[in-house]
Amino acid sequence: GNLSKFLQIISLFTEPDLDFQENYVTISSGKRRINFVYSAPKTILKPPASKIILPSKDISFVLDSEVLSASKKAMKILGAKDFVVTGAEGKLVVSVMDIENPTPDSFECEIGDTEKNFKFVFREDGVNLIQQTYDVTFSAEGITSWKADNIEYFVTVEEQHSHFDN
Repeated sequence: GNLSKFLQIISLFTEPDLDFQENYVTISSGKRRINFVYSAPKTILKPPASKIILPSKDISFVLDSEVLSASKKAMKILGAKDFVVTGAEGKLVVSVMDIENPTPDSFECEIGDTEKNFKFVFREDGVNLIQQTYDVTFSAEGITSWKADNIEYFVTVEEQHSHFDN
């Protein structure tokens, strides 16, 4: 969506200046500049009035910003559509691949240990987050919390390809 595109544009600049106009924002730094047109107000989804609470906190780990960055780059290079977090054989692994069209083209990074067995799959747009280190918490019910300094995302898993065995 447009938020993902906007965040990608912002990431092109080290210290961007934002100049807000009526229908667009100009993002600039030095001699570089991009005009980004706002979304129509009717297309913006508003968060619920009540606070989102995870039904359970079954898996927690820290996802380092470097791992997130490498994963997002690998998704683009490989044309992968899915970001996968797996717990198996005692290892916690982040990978990118195309679940619907499995090929040998994939990327993975071991990020820790776990006693749980699970596979949580997210579509690419679900993990197009601001580049930071996140405290990630998964609920077996398929909703996840990605918390960083001053932001928290709630992202649902792709139920069809995800499972939690413990």
